[in-house]
Amino acid sequence: MNGSLRITLVAAIAICLGQDRAIGEYRTWKAAQGNYSTEAEFVAVKGDTVSIKLKDGSPREIPLSKLSEADQAYVRSKLGMAEPKLSQRPAAPQQTEEDAEKALKSVDKEAQRCRTADEAVVLYTVFLSDTTVPSATRAKAQQQMAEWKGMADKGLVRSGTKWVTAEEVRNGRIKSAFLINQGLEMVRLGQDKMGYDKLMEASNVAPDDIYADFIIGTVFAIAMQKFDKAEHHYEVCLRRDPDNPSVLNNLALAEVKTGHHREALNHWKTAAALCQDQRIAQNLGRLFDQAGKSRILVSKSILSQLSDIYASLVIAKNVSVAHAQFGWQYMLVPQPPPADETAVAVTGAEASLLDPTIAVCGSGFVVSPRFVLTTRISTKGATDFMIADPMNKGKTLPAKLVASSKDTDLALLECPDLKSPALPADPMLPRPDTDVLVAGYPLVDASGLSIKMARGNTMAAAAVGKQGVLTYEAAGSPSVGGGPVTDSMGNVVAMHWKTLGSLNNRYGAGVPMATALPFISASIPTDFHPALPNKADMPWNEIEDQTKMSTVVVLSKTPSQDVGLSKRIGPGFLVDASCCRCNGFKSIRCLARGCTNGKIANYKQEKTGRNPVTGAAMYEDVKYYTPCPVCHGRALIPCVVCRGSGVDPDVRVPTRGNMLQTSLSN
Repeated sequence: MNGSLRITLVAAIAICLGQDRAIGEYRTWKAAQGNYSTEAEFVAVKGDTVSIKLKDGSPREIPLSKLSEADQAYVRSKLGMAEPKLSQRPAAPQQTEEDAEKALKSVDKEAQRCRTADEAVVLYTVFLSDTTVPSATRAKAQQQMAEWKGMADKGLVRSGTKWVTAEEVRNGRIKSAFLINQGLEMVRLGQDKMGYDKLMEASNVAPDDIYADFIIGTVFAIAMQKFDKAEHHYEVCLRRDPDNPSVLNNLALAEVKTGHHREALNHWKTAAALCQDQRIAQNLGRLFDQAGKSRILVSKSILSQLSDIYASLVIAKNVSVAHAQFGWQYMLVPQPPPADETAVAVTGAEASLLDPTIAVCGSGFVVSPRFVLTTRISTKGATDFMIADPMNKGKTLPAKLVASSKDTDLALLECPDLKSPALPADPMLPRPDTDVLVAGYPLVDASGLSIKMARGNTMAAAAVGKQGVLTYEAAGSPSVGGGPVTDSMGNVVAMHWKTLGSLNNRYGAGVPMATALPFISASIPTDFHPALPNKADMPWNEIEDQTKMSTVVVLSKTPSQDVGLSKRIGPGFLVDASCCRCNGFKSIRCLARGCTNGKIANYKQEKTGRNPVTGAAMYEDVKYYTPCPVCHGRALIPCVVCRGSGVDPDVRVPTRGNMLQTSLSN
């Protein structure tokens, strides 16, 4: 209900000296959302609340804003009030054209990064729903939105910087999977050049995927010690997937090898914020150890900042401490999901030997005993699902995929051991300006300790392909989808789908429960009995407690991406045990004093003539070079730390899987 109506109501009550105006008339009262009605007698208005009395004599108090328009008009008529005119309602200040143009550019930039043209339409729908946008900017946005709608009608999706049909993307990924397998086999057979060419072709035909470049970067780093090239390919991966902890960690390792310590600091800082992984802590600890032994030269300021990151992992997040006998720890990414859902994921000849990775798919919430609703995109291609138990922090429960919708971004998991209660769901679309709470977990919170909540209000409904979405303004809402969007009565009105970052993360979109409930009902093998929606407002702290109890982290255990090195390097190949003094090259520059490129400068005096006056002989020092007696002219000597083996003598390579566990298992 608008503010001016509330003020007018309060003024009317004040005129009546606060006395109740009992009206002996029973009538049907309806909720604004249309999901509840009751027979009751009007009793009084107190502030923003209407008091009514049910037929059984029990009293009820209902906020004015929760009543239907007809009921609000009835209250006004009983108090002798007229409907406030639109001109009397306070209007939001108009945006400046400069601010609006800046926001529109941000929207267009994010639209270009959307996966589908349908998603871009949602961005413009939200932008245009703001009534404070100047007319000139609004006209420009409407024109751009019309272009995106035309692309959406054709079903176009993004592939790199191009917009193509979904069939073209699918064919590209199928071809990429074939080329990756070819490249892996060539790498296993020692044909690195041929393998590289196949993998580069795979990267080009699937310009949004990281798998081919990730393999290339890992082979360059671990098998060939070409860290500059490894750094380049990991940077390609990072541009395509900026929040991938494995890419960030491996890129930081390559940057340490190339001396780019400031860049390594920034990437490890981001990786540690995203992922509570013991391997990141191990790498930081090894860097401290090697810097202390003067095998790596790192500035004190960078070491100080890295120590803060290490402490945040080891102390605050209970990650295992680093061990001096373990080497650098590279990380793998999960196998790519199948491009064609009827096909199997990309596999290699030895994929079964690779350690599985534990990845956080996203958030979810309990919609019926044992059943969790989450997003389809987060579960596609994943296996061995797990739920982080919100009632027993740190414990995970096995789950299985029950259903996945191709028309909407919805998936349903069954977790028999999950005891969390189901959240009540409202099958009706909420009205605009309904207060909501958006909840969810960060992308890599495997422990389920860091639930994020944001308050806001609904805006409008929009269409995205075959699914409808509910848009809302909730600053700071979770960036990962799958969590519940609840109203002031604690009822779930939507599943959070995505946050629109181009508008300062103020706006989000969710799949309405009006769309989700039929999917859930059709997917649950037994009779579906959703929790009945609440009928009255609840305190927000109670809604938050209820939401925490039933919002979960959805994880999956998926075979790691094969990089073709297992047979060539052997067990523990993800552990880089190379000597930090020589970077695994077995030799270092000659340490002999005066040795330059294997030569020692010497001087001797040679007679150059006679003084024309005195006739005395004249001499001059002439430089000449002799082979260095230490390196024998090679300019290199065996590494003084590893004795020419290329392997750090302090490192003990662990058995497979010993150091590949995430902190989830700690």
